[in-house]
Amino acid sequence: MALEFHDTAGIASGSVFECEGGWSDLITKAAAEAAEVDRMTEDWNVRIVGGWVTDGALTLQIFYAGRWPHEVVKSICDEYRAKSLTICEVCGRPGRLRSIGVASTRCDDHA
Repeated sequence: MALEFHDTAGIASGSVFECEGGWSDLITKAAAEAAEVDRMTEDWNVRIVGGWVTDGALTLQIFYAGRWPHEVVKSICDEYRAKSLTICEVCGRPGRLRSIGVASTRCDDHA
């Protein structure tokens, strides 16, 4: 399943997220952080351009210009990857990493 966000600050137009809807709130919160970083200067152009599941966790792809925001962008990616390992990808309730043929983060109901 692919998620799309329209007119969300911090997410580039046309960005697609290859994950289930349970992580939509996580992505929205990450986008708000990216938008906040972008407001620090007009030169950085920070925005999330996509995301996917890697080893059961959310991997965000964030575009930026310049050198300085690298550390901040990496921090956002790492923070939301860690958070995704505690939230069911399907429904957004508390979950954990499981091996169900492939690694996925699911609640008890969606395991």
